[in-house]
Amino acid sequence: MKNKLHIFGCSHSTDYDCEKDKWWGKFLADSLKLDLYNTHGQSGLNIEFILLDIYDRMLNGKISKDDVVVLNTSYPLRFGSPRLQQFSDSTGASDIPTVNLQEQLETEEINRKYDISSYTNFNKNQLDDILTFDLWYKQTYAAGQLLNSVCNNVYQWTLINTDDIDKIYENTLGQIQEDNRAKTEVYDMCNYPSWINDDNFKDVNKNEWKGLITPPSELKEWDEFLMKKPLSEHDHMHPSRHKLFSQIFHKQIWSDLVKCC
Repeated sequence: MKNKLHIFGCSHSTDYDCEKDKWWGKFLADSLKLDLYNTHGQSGLNIEFILLDIYDRMLNGKISKDDVVVLNTSYPLRFGSPRLQQFSDSTGASDIPTVNLQEQLETEEINRKYDISSYTNFNKNQLDDILTFDLWYKQTYAAGQLLNSVCNNVYQWTLINTDDIDKIYENTLGQIQEDNRAKTEVYDMCNYPSWINDDNFKDVNKNEWKGLITPPSELKEWDEFLMKKPLSEHDHMHPSRHKLFSQIFHKQIWSDLVKCC
């Protein structure tokens, strides 16, 4: 039995607006002589759902050490939580719940039955982008560490340039420090974040971005490649560019695999 290609991500990691046998995941699996695992990205969803997908495949032994994994953790500020379950926006968890959902959450009967009073009174302005980015950064790091614990061939790509991501993270830490932890007190956690009393937050560890697949040198980030016009029907990468996308991935992954062997 052949080893498998596991792909984790959002709609950019699926056959969205593409024929099922003509999207980058299928091209990449064929070029690496791997079987494409039957679950790909999670369209419209954020890192919380991507992590749930990772947990599920790991727990059920679907990822073998000689498989190949390609990870993308979607957009940093994308909202969503599997804990909201049936109360999630039916059109996807990419934003704050809808007004209709808000009304549903605020009904006394629903609150009593499900004890979800803490989810009421959502307002787009109530979520702190600093904390959201900080959480996404840590979850992205953890996702890579988890996958590397069960698989020898884990690769990742980001929609935003990783140098910019690290700079934003450092700025995030600075703002948390300036506020003397006031921002993180919303979590009501003990001694969080752990570095808050350190002499210099700039010494805080950053993601090493192991197995990073980088875009062509003429582009700053993968989002530029995906959003190059013409776009697909629903504003994603045009089907005609999936082959090239897979070839760029293949070149970097294959070079690494050969080096390891």
